[in-house]
Amino acid sequence: MVWLSRDLDRYPATAIKRVIGPGIHGFPSRREFATLAGGLFRLVFDADSATIIPWKEAKSICRMPNKLQRALVRSAKERGERPADWYCSFEPLCVADALSLDQWVDGVWTQIDATTADFASTSRINIIRDSEVAALGL
Repeated sequence: MVWLSRDLDRYPATAIKRVIGPGIHGFPSRREFATLAGGLFRLVFDADSATIIPWKEAKSICRMPNKLQRALVRSAKERGERPADWYCSFEPLCVADALSLDQWVDGVWTQIDATTADFASTSRINIIRDSEVAALGL
């Protein structure tokens, strides 16, 4: 499941776990998360896409336990988030279909070109480029 949010300034509570480590105890800041993960990226998709559904529907489809739902909502609200802004996709989302791809650089979101970005050296996410899709039979 891919978690998405309509709020461009926050990331969903479901996307970030509490971290206990050197210098960090709790939810990492964007700067800390970018360091821990090797990069912080934001993909912007059209919420009207056929594969993107509101979290309210997704939690029922995946039979998320009520206790987990309440914990996610409570954690999100404590940080000023609105679960009504959350969306999910049960299908893979292609970077080429994104309206924009941004990277957190020096404290601001900066739009980058997905076709030239060097994800291998800047992050731990795996990106399958369009040219590789046919070769992989996807």
